[in-house]
Amino acid sequence: IGDICLVEKHGGKSGDYISEQQISRKDAEAQRESEENHPMSKYAPLQWFLENIEPGRTELVLTFERIEQIIGAKLPPSAHEYDAWWENPPGNSTHVQGVAWVSAGWRAKADRNAQKVTFKRVLAHTE
Repeated sequence: IGDICLVEKHGGKSGDYISEQQISRKDAEAQRESEENHPMSKYAPLQWFLENIEPGRTELVLTFERIEQIIGAKLPPSAHEYDAWWENPPGNSTHVQGVAWVSAGWRAKADRNAQKVTFKRVLAHTE
């Protein structure tokens, strides 16, 4: 049905500039659907990372440092101070960090002293 033009405004030290990218309507719809299903939060990159772990893997250990690399930001002090920060919330929670890994199909168990998190995949029951 034709292409559309995606226009983005960027800012930087050398000033603002506009970039254009030709994408198909189908790709634009897929991108919009992805954004609706993965609301942008600081922890969205962690959700996407976990969603893309090979399906056969049931456990994954990440250091706090690696999680910070994935999200592109430092974890807040509360992640280092409180076990509750690492809880696995219900889907309607306001704890966006937990919603990220729960939505990706994982549960977290942090070892704050070792600064590591063990993620375990939630396996669907098949009968």
